[in-house]
Order: sequence, then C-alpha cells, then structure tokens
Amino acid sequence: MICDYVLHPNGVMRRSMRMDDQPYSPAANRPPNWMKGVPAAAAARRRNADLAALRLLPAVLGLQAEGVQTLHALAAGLNALGVRTVRNTQWTPTAVRRLLDRAAQLGAAQLGAAQLGEG
Repeated sequence: MICDYVLHPNGVMRRSMRMDDQPYSPAANRPPNWMKGVPAAAAARRRNADLAALRLLPAVLGLQAEGVQTLHALAAGLNALGVRTVRNTQWTPTAVRRLLDRAAQLGAAQLGAAQLGEG
C-alpha cells in the first residue's frame, strides 16, 4: 500500500491514498490493546470508592442513630466530628447523598444497621 501524509490548509495531517488502496482506518495503525489499562483503571477507581464508602458509612449511621436525618444535618455532623471526605474536604449535602447512594448500591446500609444492633 502506498500512502503519503499531506498537510491540509487547516493544519491537519491527513493520510492520502491511491484509489486501489484499502480505506484508511485509524484503528489499523494502533497497537492491538491500546486501551487495555483503561477498564482496569476504572475498576480500581470503583473499588477504591466502594472501600472508602464502607469506611465512612459507620460515622453516617451513627449520626442517623442519634436522630440526624437530613443531608444538611448529616454533612454538618460529619464536619463537626472532624470526619473528612476522601479528598480531604468538608462534607456537603451532595457528598453525603452520593455516599448513601453508593452504600445502598453495595447493600452496606443493611449490613451497617445490623452491626449497630438495629436489624
């Protein structure tokens, strides 16, 4: 196959081919597993987030056992206890909601309630 790279007026390098050549495919020029690490990295981020949620959940469940129910109150309670988020920032209602959503997805809310003696 004969191909040349041509600089077009808009500054983009483009592959030029003769009519008898195969159509250009960017995937044909990539290494076969060029995105091999990306799904593994995403799985590692999910696993780390799940572990962090499980580690932080007892503090939230403790506040809920004391009668704190709203997201604003839970965030204020976590900040008052000195509990920091994974990124070492203060808690916001949105962060608390996301933590509770992740815990619900993991089924850890029921496990945590059973550990506190409520279930």
